[in-house]
Amino acid sequence: MSDSSFPLSQRKDGRFSKQVRGKVYYFGRFAVEARDLDALPRFGRDFRHPTQRAIRQERHASGPNMLDAATIRKMLDRAECRMRAAILLGVNAGFGTTDIGTRPIAALDLVDGGSTSSRSCS
Repeated sequence: MSDSSFPLSQRKDGRFSKQVRGKVYYFGRFAVEARDLDALPRFGRDFRHPTQRAIRQERHASGPNMLDAATIRKMLDRAECRMRAAILLGVNAGFGTTDIGTRPIAALDLVDGGSTSSRSCS
């Protein structure tokens, strides 16, 4: 949901992201407990959660999150051997980082190009 023309801490509609709001609130609560502050600061309208409609509109405005074949080939050309394998497993088999990290090499059928183990549920 971030755009290169906007700071990472602030969204297009001027509000702060959920992560930033949580970190600021946590820091304020910590400061009160440590007796550095007398009370929590008033956060104002910018710290309210955005509506679901605003989130959908922003997601729709950013367009599809797809990589074209030329971009993937460029990534493969620049990647080292292990990263190249991870990119190919992600693109061809739909594996994520957890799938790649937890799957033993013996579970991959390198001859026929498949996986012999199922994905974990958790």
